[in-house]
Amino acid sequence: MKHFYLLTAALMVSIAGNAQLSQTENSVRHGYISHMPVKTANEAEKVISRAHDNVTEIITEAPGTAKSYLRSSTGIFLQWGTNLVEYTEEGTAVEVVFGDDNDIYLKNIMSYGATGTYVKGTIDGDKITVTLPQTVIYDEFAEDYVNLVMLEPKDVEGGQFTYGVNTESTSYTYTIKEDGSFEMDNIGWMNGIGYAFASNDTWAGYLDFNQTFIPFDNELVEGPEGMPLQSWACTTPTSAFPVVVAMDDSDFYVQGLCTYFPESWIRGRVEDDKVYIPNGQYLGLYDGIYHIYAMFGRTLPQGQELDPEDTEFVFNFDADHKSLTPTDEEMLIFFNTSWNRVYYLDYLECPVLTSQESYAGVPADPYDLVYDESNRPYYGYSAFRFYIPVVSTEGSVLDIDALYYNVFVDGELLEIDKDIYIDIEENMIDIPYKFTNYFDVWDRGYGLHQVGIYPANVQKLGVQSVYKYGDEVTKSKLIELTLQSSGIDNVEAVRTATTEMYDVMGRRVENPAEGSILIRRTVYSDGTVKTDKVIRK
Repeated sequence: MKHFYLLTAALMVSIAGNAQLSQTENSVRHGYISHMPVKTANEAEKVISRAHDNVTEIITEAPGTAKSYLRSSTGIFLQWGTNLVEYTEEGTAVEVVFGDDNDIYLKNIMSYGATGTYVKGTIDGDKITVTLPQTVIYDEFAEDYVNLVMLEPKDVEGGQFTYGVNTESTSYTYTIKEDGSFEMDNIGWMNGIGYAFASNDTWAGYLDFNQTFIPFDNELVEGPEGMPLQSWACTTPTSAFPVVVAMDDSDFYVQGLCTYFPESWIRGRVEDDKVYIPNGQYLGLYDGIYHIYAMFGRTLPQGQELDPEDTEFVFNFDADHKSLTPTDEEMLIFFNTSWNRVYYLDYLECPVLTSQESYAGVPADPYDLVYDESNRPYYGYSAFRFYIPVVSTEGSVLDIDALYYNVFVDGELLEIDKDIYIDIEENMIDIPYKFTNYFDVWDRGYGLHQVGIYPANVQKLGVQSVYKYGDEVTKSKLIELTLQSSGIDNVEAVRTATTEMYDVMGRRVENPAEGSILIRRTVYSDGTVKTDKVIRK
């Protein structure tokens, strides 16, 4: 999910007057401000003196009874400092706190631009009144406070417009409905609540035209009672991980299908040789902002509509081999923030569930080691690439959360030094399988990993898988690559010697099924090895 950050006052002054409104269909989902350090109103006197009476106490804790709501809204945010992007928001999680003396507190008041703080309102009958301005965060980069204010369009030259503070609007209201929901009252055409910098009332790039808050009452699926728990594995074309399954003649439960919520259960029903998983099961709250549901569909791009006919995910159940395979291999499981559109935190493509009594084992050997020096002139390192299988030497699935690897340079164990590698908190030797910093240590998917090698003139590289499951540590063989001078003197002399096929888990496949995603390993007569990803036709 993409995060959008509060624009600084200096930047907004230079570009806001040139912004143009564009409509995009849900171009970005749930952007929010990174939680910056919050200061109270008496901690930065130089800013308060600039902002005069515009700064109020930032509310970081709200006294009272907290309840969860879903917020829907429409609004605008400033994208890349040049375009005003109109959006429709659906079902963001909001904490509402009901305090004493009819006080009410709304956390993360804006749909885009969450701050982790509250604004305060007052309940009177069926009305909630929120006074303005209220300070919600301190932007240390801009050295300025940010207020919730009423915004209105401001004309500029050339027919373009931006937004500015309506200083005459000192409050706005919501109307409380009989079902406990509440909706923002009309605040005027193209007007909205939003953020502005306290020192000069410059718009900070976020605005909501309207908001509706609906009480949230979805509950997590209760786990099975009186049913034995079984160790299974879930494999997809890009991953493999352990899950827990419980089932009898009528009910089916699986725990850990969404790795972001390893304790959450999903429930289905068993009918003959089929298992049916109903759509829309609630998994939990992610990052304090997103309610996540298990949804099904055949379309991957974010923002696309889900087909309302896809109400269940259906597995074929092989009782003899204790395995579940999808009846429709094109169907995806989305761990989604919306009921009707694709806004996923993660997804599973063609998941296969297989009984596996234990995840212990010795990791299979890494393969297809490649050393690429083409990065060095640009990034200062050469790329060492290799595949790490997520299966044991016996072909069983490993727990990738317990899988690591070591890299060797000229026979010496490589330490990933935080002073050399990017965004490394602590030095490490055992590199987690799923770790990536998106620069010089990569998990590139399908088992492919890449580590930047900063020393030049390396003669030998090696990699070894390390598996820390339970109290036992097992290792693969150390696989090494001896580096020689690059280039091929006689291209015509190169001939294919052998071609091998592997699945994405690193297991060799003799007769791959049609439509399978495979890693093809071609070994040439001069010893050169080439790998590529193919789909079996």
